[in-house]
Amino acid sequence: MSWRQKKEYDEKRQAFDQHWIRNVRGRPRNGKADSQDNEQLEAAKEEFEGVSRFLGGQLLSVQQGLSRNLITQVARHHKAQVYSLSLSFVQ
Repeated sequence: MSWRQKKEYDEKRQAFDQHWIRNVRGRPRNGKADSQDNEQLEAAKEEFEGVSRFLGGQLLSVQQGLSRNLITQVARHHKAQVYSLSLSFVQ
């Protein structure tokens, strides 16, 4: 995840939290403002969930890559040990 992606994610999270706090506090509104706030809140929520799914997929991909990398390193290390052992056995 790049720094820019994290910054965008954090900004969207802040916007969502601010909308949510305004709705929870129950400030007086007229019907038009209430529906407009709800639309903005719903749009922010959908966008936040989309970014969250994307970043979750990125994290899973990184974790799988790290697992494969670790297995590869272990296999190479084992191969080197076996090779070293076979050389010492031949001598």
